[in-house]
Amino acid sequence: MSLKSCLTDHFHQENPQKTLQNLLLNNFWKVQDVLFVIGRNIYQAACGFSGGAIDFISDFFQRTAFVEKEKRGALLDGMLFEIFFQPNGKIRNRFKTLMFNEVFNLQRYVELSYCFDFISEQLAPYSDRFYVIPGKKNKPVHIDIISSVNEKCENVIEQICFEGANIFKIDSLFPGSISYSYISQDELEKRISDEMFIPKRLLSLSTNFKIINEELKILYPNSFTLKKEKFF
Repeated sequence: MSLKSCLTDHFHQENPQKTLQNLLLNNFWKVQDVLFVIGRNIYQAACGFSGGAIDFISDFFQRTAFVEKEKRGALLDGMLFEIFFQPNGKIRNRFKTLMFNEVFNLQRYVELSYCFDFISEQLAPYSDRFYVIPGKKNKPVHIDIISSVNEKCENVIEQICFEGANIFKIDSLFPGSISYSYISQDELEKRISDEMFIPKRLLSLSTNFKIINEELKILYPNSFTLKKEKFF
């Protein structure tokens, strides 16, 4: 397998699972710089809905258990870097969040903690883009959700607060009247995670939602966001 073939969109071929297995066994596995690029390529392929790449990321800890620390780390470093940085090394305007939670779930493993130290160091100069720098802390982040109940017994989200301040703002890209959509509690947690760039497993949510007639109905204002304003 040539270096060129490793760096193309091979994960979108008919048998991506076999391709991933070959990557683990070919001679380039000894080259950390190439593994870093392959890690980026795997995450990029997963964002393109390659089943093999998605499965590989989801089962990364087990599938790379036989790989020595430095090589395993280079692969994960590449995936982490791809989330936040462009190919030229500049930080992205819009981060790739499709597999954000799956990758950051790996922070649970002490054996991989050094990779999250790496990405938090890379993101430190851009701390104004985040509420909490990804990878820097591995402990719960407390979020308060304040809602009111309308005449239809629906919980309408009005504020989402972090460290005592309401960070729920109208998105400048969507001016005009406010419309609402129903959202489940799981979907709400996922949205907060994606917009604040905090792993879902670290979110500690406090709500005043009312369950009426054994049913929880949540309304989310479509034109609101948690993203930092100058980076919409």
